This record gives sequence, C-alpha cells and structure tokens, in this order.
Amino acid sequence: MNSGVGGSTHPSALIAAIAVGAGNLGGSREVVHCVGYWQECGTDINQWVELIGNPPEQERLDVWLPMEHAPGFDPNGVSCPSPVLQTLEHLAAVGQTTHLCWLLENRLALEDAAKCPLAFTGVAGAAFYDLELAPEQAEMLFLLLRLPGAAVHALEQEKLGWRKYPFFSKGFKVTE
Repeated sequence: MNSGVGGSTHPSALIAAIAVGAGNLGGSREVVHCVGYWQECGTDINQWVELIGNPPEQERLDVWLPMEHAPGFDPNGVSCPSPVLQTLEHLAAVGQTTHLCWLLENRLALEDAAKCPLAFTGVAGAAFYDLELAPEQAEMLFLLLRLPGAAVHALEQEKLGWRKYPFFSKGFKVTE
C-alpha cells in the first residue's frame, strides 16, 4: 500500500512484501520453525508442550534474531482471531489431514502452553507439513502466497491516492 500510494514502481510493492513477510513475527521464517516443530513433535502433545516451554537454540544467530515467542502463536494476541480459527476449521474439514485435524483438536492446550493464541503461521505450518513440504519449501511457498494480496493492495491504493490512504486520514493535513 505504501509503494502504491507513494508512486513507487509496481515491482517494488512485491519486493517490499517479500522483505516484510520474511520475518520472525508472522513471517515466513516463523513458518520454518513451525514446520520444524511438526517434524520434531508430530502429534505428541507432551512433546509440543515441552518444546514450546524450552525452545531449541538457533544455529545462525548472525542472520536471524532468536525467536521471541512460540512459533505459530501471536505474542500480541488475546484470543484466537476468528479468521485464524475459521481457516483452521475449514482446512481441517476439507482436507481431513492428520496434523490440521490434530491442531484443531489440541489448539486450546497448545495456546495454554504458549500463553498466546494460535496465529496464521501456525495454521500454515500444519498445512505445509500435511503437504509434506520441507521447512525451506514451506518458507518459499508462504512468501509466494503473500504476493497476490500485496499486488492488489498496491494497485488499489495507487488508484485511490494518498488522500484516501487509511493510515493518514485523521492525523495528516496537507496545505497547498
């Protein structure tokens, strides 16, 4: 949206979406950890609770900062948002896959262990694991799936202009 309203090139919107979407908080790097947790814990609730409570130390701290929360959970959330829960319920019902169904059944126990609600990255991690993707494959697919929405937001905001930009509307006055 920023690139669209700011007059940047169209490809820059996608570059920005990749950059922002790659991180540890709601980004593709978090999905890597989620799929890794599935590889390690499977459907063993005791292993999940242990891993959430005592996360492994990361190997390459020079590139990625350590995770500051349980991967797949929203440290800023109070309860599981309706879109996250609805997505999980729908995917579990449609796919009838092992890990999405297990996540749906054990969501509350996992949220209790993480002390925060399930996030879209947690649902994505389970879905990608059910699709038998490696963590690196899940990371790339998660980023690719963000691009259509970013493109639409940028093009839409470009047409609306800065005067209708939702983040400036009440606190930004331009005098001509």
